[in-house]
Amino acid sequence: SVIRAGIFIDLFGAECYIPLRELSYQRWVDAAQHYQPGQRVLVKVLEVDRSDRSHPRASASVKQAMENPYEKALKKYVVGTVSMVDLNGVFVSLDGGVDCLCTYPKRGRPPRGARATVRILGINHENNRIWGVITHMSTTR
Repeated sequence: SVIRAGIFIDLFGAECYIPLRELSYQRWVDAAQHYQPGQRVLVKVLEVDRSDRSHPRASASVKQAMENPYEKALKKYVVGTVSMVDLNGVFVSLDGGVDCLCTYPKRGRPPRGARATVRILGINHENNRIWGVITHMSTTR
C-alpha cells in the first residue's frame, strides 16, 4: 500500500515499510505521487531480523537499489530547475535526479521553475548532499 510518508511492500511474505527518504534521492513530499498499490519495485534489503521466528522483520531501500546520481553529478549535471527557495538557500533539481543546495544569487531569489546553470562546489558522500552556486538563470515564460 501507499501512504504520503512511504510505502508498504510484501518482501517474500514479510511486510516491510519503506519511508519517503528511502524512496528517492530527490526530496519528495508524497509517495502516492510516484507509486500505486500493487506496483512492483526493486529494493535493496538492508537488514533482516529473525529474532522472533513467527514475525521476521526487514528493512529495505528503493533508492539504494539504484545507481547513486550524486556520484555522477560532479561530472555530468550542471543544469536544472529551481524546485524550492527557503531560508537555507535555493534548491535546484538538476537534470538527472539530484537536488543541489545553492546560495542566493546576487541578483535575488529566483522563482520556482526557473532554469539554472549550477557550478558544483562540493559533495558530502555520507549524506548524499551537493552544494553549489547558480551561475546563470533563465525564467520560463
